Amino acid sequence: MAKGLKTLKLLKQINLILLLSGLDLKRIYVSIKNAPSYCFECIYFLLKSKNAPFCDSFSLLPVLAEKEETAGNIDIEYFYQDIYVAQQVIHDKPSLHLDIGSRLDGFCSHLIASKQNIAYADIRSISVNSEYFSIVDLRSLYDTGLRYDSISSLNVIEHIGLGRYGDDLDPLGYLKFLRNLFSILSKGGKLYLSIPTAKRSETYFNAHRKFSLVDQVEMISSTGFEFISLTTLDSKGFLRKTPIDDFATYNVLFESSLYSDSLLNIWILSK
Repeated sequence: MAKGLKTLKLLKQINLILLLSGLDLKRIYVSIKNAPSYCFECIYFLLKSKNAPFCDSFSLLPVLAEKEETAGNIDIEYFYQDIYVAQQVIHDKPSLHLDIGSRLDGFCSHLIASKQNIAYADIRSISVNSEYFSIVDLRSLYDTGLRYDSISSLNVIEHIGLGRYGDDLDPLGYLKFLRNLFSILSKGGKLYLSIPTAKRSETYFNAHRKFSLVDQVEMISSTGFEFISLTTLDSKGFLRKTPIDDFATYNVLFESSLYSDSLLNIWILSK
């Protein structure tokens, strides 16, 4: 039994590595399985479409796996997280919101649709039309002396220092990133920070890290931030908001079975 579980875990890890490399074994399998029915449907369609108007040419472009996928195939972490944090920012209506590295096609687009004025920074080049937001140079962001009342960085800190996106290799990169965020946040301002969570902290080089709840509390508090709230997101997309009163709260959360299925912690912090 134990050997079988180890084998299953290994296969899942291999599949994840292949997925991150752009090779989806499940889609390949489903595509091969559906190829015969595609051929049949193609012949049937051609026979039925003789003399059909408004169709000058016919080409083959097989899409074979989507019949077995759910409608609106989403990444649970990003979908619910982006909506939740966008709602918080939109409610506060800051004159300018700074985002560092979050998804442009999710979180940032929600803010843009609400006509929120945003500035965006990322270590990577930005290829989209930036008429809806201003671009900030991340390399000089922390040296300008500017302070922001509202900052977000969602699913970013776990990547800092691993080199995945061309950043410098640095085992302490995530701590330095936290200190930099603290330095550019205005007194009384808000930082929206999401961190992948696990029972114990672990590094999956060079993809990402996961941090235990206890370690998250320690590294955030050691930087000097004040805690406003903690919201956890589980694998089913449920959000649980927990106001922060004192450190005893964290011990309760850490031991609670309610949080055993948590994927992500969304922190609202202040200075």
